[in-house]
Amino acid sequence: MIGSRDTPTSKKTLNRAYEAPMPVGSSIKPLTVYGPAFDLGVSAATPIANVPVPIPGWDSDAGYPTTSQGTPGPVSIRQGLVSSLNIVAARTLMEYVGLANSASYLEKLGVNMDNVSETGVGLAMGQSGLTTLEMAGGYACLANNGYYREPVAFTKVVDKDGNTVLSAGDYQKEYQVYKPSTAWLVVDILKDAVDHGTGTRAQIQIDGSNIEVAGKTGTVVDNRGVFFSGITGYYTSTLWVGHDGYKPFVSGIAASNTSVPLWQTYMSKIFSEKGLGDKPIINKTAEEEGLKMVTVDAIMGGAPVEGVPANSDWGTEQPTKVNSVFQLQNVDTSTNMLAGPYCPPDVVQQRYVAVFPDDSPYAIWMKSSGQTLNLGGVPLVNSLQTCTLHTQHRRDSVTYANSVLAAAGAFLSENSALLTQDQINDLTATIQTVQNVLNRPDSSDEAIVTSANILLGKVNTYRNTLNSPPPGPTSSEPTQ
Repeated sequence: MIGSRDTPTSKKTLNRAYEAPMPVGSSIKPLTVYGPAFDLGVSAATPIANVPVPIPGWDSDAGYPTTSQGTPGPVSIRQGLVSSLNIVAARTLMEYVGLANSASYLEKLGVNMDNVSETGVGLAMGQSGLTTLEMAGGYACLANNGYYREPVAFTKVVDKDGNTVLSAGDYQKEYQVYKPSTAWLVVDILKDAVDHGTGTRAQIQIDGSNIEVAGKTGTVVDNRGVFFSGITGYYTSTLWVGHDGYKPFVSGIAASNTSVPLWQTYMSKIFSEKGLGDKPIINKTAEEEGLKMVTVDAIMGGAPVEGVPANSDWGTEQPTKVNSVFQLQNVDTSTNMLAGPYCPPDVVQQRYVAVFPDDSPYAIWMKSSGQTLNLGGVPLVNSLQTCTLHTQHRRDSVTYANSVLAAAGAFLSENSALLTQDQINDLTATIQTVQNVLNRPDSSDEAIVTSANILLGKVNTYRNTLNSPPPGPTSSEPTQ
């Protein structure tokens, strides 16, 4: 436990490691957002709407976090934590956990609640004040299967004869905070964060062997400090780097390039000097902790839907109900939008698509941005997004059919005295059929052209019987 890097000039004044609460940035997310969410039954596969639109109850001017946005669209909770996406954390907090429930976890972790802001930015963005000792205690709780042990600076005091006169165990608070399944899952995701997320520079190798490490970065707002909370099979350690008075760093400073490599440097020395090797952080398997692999639709998090991308990851409950936003619709496969009445049949296919209500974050974002979301080839649409690309096909087919009708009408008028009554009745009925097809708004281009071709064929047949040259239409058949 180091209070600062300066040589002390006085004793018992200020130790920044346990007496100086400060904002901790994204390092707080596993403790206040994802841990509580998993306790409530949310799985790591659950998708969250990572779109920059206001979140009900969020306490910033924009109504949502404006940093670390990532690509708009659904993001699994695992990916949201590994990539430290702020909107994912904010929406998980507000939609699944709740402010009061989130704050209660900090209280159970021994945090001084006088320094905690029970708001969205305080609980999901880490703008509450925590000491590095409180943070280390919280992460150690995760490493200990969700069982909290109050941090203490001694184990026992003995007299000259070796008799114990004071034992930390008599005073140390110990109790379960997170479910064991939750602790396993959070640690598993934080291992990913070190493997290929924001904490990659925390990786430790001893004698060519990789050491299991889990951890989470945290960069304080306005670059006023950087955190890293890291876990190994032996030790939990939290590191803060910053200036007294929260003076901002120069540009280019982030947790990933400052606190993370520093943590890795001293932790590697500890492993080397103590001769430690690899050791799992949690010894039990996911199944032993009560988890199972669950599969959810990758858009709404309900039961899987045919043709819709799915996420599979660890959780406690397999959803069995399909979300109501999924509807079987005709989709224009060339645009991945709802098929309009003029789409050629060869580009139309029935698919399940997510048709969102107008007040959903996806519908709001698509309407405000003018962009269409797409996930693995599956369109995310609302009722306004119908393809109009093929309107010209409709115009061409209608023009062609009208030209055939005009030619047929002229032929019938000019030759009514030469045609039999059956021929006149046949042509009249076929003309009416073409007109009926044109009058139906749902008629496809193919149906219009086919009916017109039948009429044209009859006109040409009857013309040939009269030994007259066929008049033909006034325009050629459109290309399909």
